[in-house]
Amino acid sequence: MRLDAFFEIFGDFLFLLTRKTELVHGLGELAHRFAELRANVLEKFHGSEFYTTLAHANIPKEYTVDKRWLLGGLLVATGVGLVAAATRRPRVTPESRVLLFGDSMAVGLDPHMRALATETGVEDYLGHGIVGTRIDQWDKSPWLDETLQSFRPTLILVSLGTNDEALGQGAALRQEPYLDDLLEKLESTGADVVWIGPPELPFPRAGVSDLARDKAPYYFRSELLDIPRSPDGLHPNAAGYAGWSGNIWRWLS
Repeated sequence: MRLDAFFEIFGDFLFLLTRKTELVHGLGELAHRFAELRANVLEKFHGSEFYTTLAHANIPKEYTVDKRWLLGGLLVATGVGLVAAATRRPRVTPESRVLLFGDSMAVGLDPHMRALATETGVEDYLGHGIVGTRIDQWDKSPWLDETLQSFRPTLILVSLGTNDEALGQGAALRQEPYLDDLLEKLESTGADVVWIGPPELPFPRAGVSDLARDKAPYYFRSELLDIPRSPDGLHPNAAGYAGWSGNIWRWLS
């Protein structure tokens, strides 16, 4: 059996299981990690046109990382027309220096955003996510301070808010000073700052994302998208991350 055929069959099997059963809590994460492994191996064997972290049963054999396919092939975007038409946003160009950072949502977005950057000629891309992190932690992050100076981004994508919303009642009031400090730090670099809001959450929001939407220079409304999820009901599955990334990149393009 050819290597790419094995990866395709086993990967599709995992994704089918994530849709049909919740017997194994970590199955969605396993499928996502397998998709990343598949992408890395196949890219080494076949080149970037086989970048299949975006793996799904309906991927055509000639598939390349194409933002139009990402938008139309994976995600039912109930409000993406409104997002694109009614909101201001900066533009990503081959000259952009793109920095993505945040929580576990950033971890999942990163490989897809990196692939899209490569496919669209953006050479300077850096992504870094830490699972479970919040706005206050990134406000005090030495890594972020150093990276802003050394990498000199022109476009900063912030994927935060999920864990802040989970803090519950009073979270917005507690997190607002850290949000203000973080945005001031990011904007002082002269870069365009885009806050990628959390998708629809399986628990009540505490108003933190509303604050970010009001205060950030640019805000992407992820909650308007119908994003496929892993069995935990919170994090997207691999198809969901791919479609979400494609919508963000299209919005920026």
